[in-house]
Amino acid sequence: GLHYARGKDYRKAFSVGVKAITLLNKALETDPNCDDAYLGYGIYHYYRGILAERIRWLPLFADDRKRGMEQLDRARRGIFARPLADCAQIYLHKEEGKWQEGLELSLKMRKEYPNSLLLTQLIGYFLLRLGRFEDALSHFDIVLRGDPRNGPVHVMRGVALFYMDMIEDAEREMHACITLGAASEYLAVAYYFLGEIDWKRGCLLYTSPSPRDRT
Repeated sequence: GLHYARGKDYRKAFSVGVKAITLLNKALETDPNCDDAYLGYGIYHYYRGILAERIRWLPLFADDRKRGMEQLDRARRGIFARPLADCAQIYLHKEEGKWQEGLELSLKMRKEYPNSLLLTQLIGYFLLRLGRFEDALSHFDIVLRGDPRNGPVHVMRGVALFYMDMIEDAEREMHACITLGAASEYLAVAYYFLGEIDWKRGCLLYTSPSPRDRT
């Protein structure tokens, strides 16, 4: 369900989630104090809340977003679910635009999993959104050393370079993302910034002195 929700296929996520909730209900019937079960409940209710915001005929689920976040907090008390709950919470911070909170939790998790390229990528993402471009680049470089064909990281690296006015390097990263392939949301960013780069070059050309002015 989380996989489909992160891919914005909320209807499919809802369908899969309903099946999962049936199994979770049975787990709680067996052990009412099973905190681990709330990982599934939290993810399900959070994304059901998002779906309710976008589809008007689901008004009864409108408060599920907050409910889901509370259930993920409870899942952190579980025996097995805590790392997964933390990871899910990081993605929820990403969804909510809570860049600093996402960065802090990602850094905390990486102390336990120092070799995780996923966490390193997420740290780079949050640093990028916070405008800490050089710090973001250092994390993206670590990821690309281990996974050089990671299209999303190439495009995020390109965004950082663009805002650092390293236009040619940024352009190469955008083309790398397009060549390697990535989800549509990343490809859209790559094409957008290629357009921004062309526009910036056009402005420089337009404002440059003509040969007559140089003499």
